[in-house]
Amino acid sequence: VLEAAVAGSVVLDAQASYSNQRKVVNIDPGSSGVVLLNGLNVTGGYDTEVTDYGGGVAVMNGHVTFISCNIYSNVGDWGGGVYVGNCHATFLSCNIFSNTGYGGGGVCIFGGTATFTNVYIFGNRMHGEYNDLSGGGVYISSGQGAYGISSTVTFTSCHVYSNTAGGNGGGFLISSAGTSVALVASTIHSNTAAQGPNVYVSPIYTGASVCSFGMTLTDVSGQLNLLGTPSFAAAALALAATAIALTAAALAAAALAYALAQPSAAALAAAALALAAAAIGASGRTTGSAAPTLRATASALSAAALAAPTLAAPA
Repeated sequence: VLEAAVAGSVVLDAQASYSNQRKVVNIDPGSSGVVLLNGLNVTGGYDTEVTDYGGGVAVMNGHVTFISCNIYSNVGDWGGGVYVGNCHATFLSCNIFSNTGYGGGGVCIFGGTATFTNVYIFGNRMHGEYNDLSGGGVYISSGQGAYGISSTVTFTSCHVYSNTAGGNGGGFLISSAGTSVALVASTIHSNTAAQGPNVYVSPIYTGASVCSFGMTLTDVSGQLNLLGTPSFAAAALALAATAIALTAAALAAAALAYALAQPSAAALAAAALALAAAAIGASGRTTGSAAPTLRATASALSAAALAAPTLAAPA
């Protein structure tokens, strides 16, 4: 857990440059690892040669949650601000802005499950020396199916605007078989690109499934599948269920971290409830093998809460 005592009060600044390259945060906790970042500012990363993945943040493997983070003024190739690679990533109430990338000025997603809720993605762009790059705000791909991976991504109540790409997809570039994207009750506007200023679904690397509902899309190139077709309605509901489960897990992680720091009965009870909610969400998913462990942990925390003394409020 990496958390600011006051949201926005901690700045992680790599102070990197073209001649002195490094990203700000590199996260790889292994496939079963859990990481929480809360209330941080991530800036000053520059990585176009070291690994190419994520100028500000690179997330590989594990379950990683960002809450109330600002990721800005970073430079990378695949994901100027953030790279998400074949993991479970959750972004809640974050801002991703003023980053520069090669594929995905703000965010690049290449495999795994990613959920964005109340996230603002704006003012991102492509490298200045290229005029045909795509995905000014967000670039989502599964590698044309060549790597045996898939990308499942949900944007709910998000705002994607004022991003720029010289090629296709000023707001979003979405491509590849194995890629499923749900755009839910979000605003996507005022982005700039040669084709598909707001959303571009690639006709070259075909097979991506994109559904949108609860919103009106404009400046779109490619084929979006609107809610109403049963198969895509089912896919949208499945994506929403995944978002709920991941959000519950993120809240559980935050509650558990607080309980460990402040082991009062109330804190332990709150953590137990959060973990129980996460277990319910996990048990409703096809990959819900974590549910029994979450339920057992919740029971243990409940017992600890009954045994723990109630801490008096400070005078």
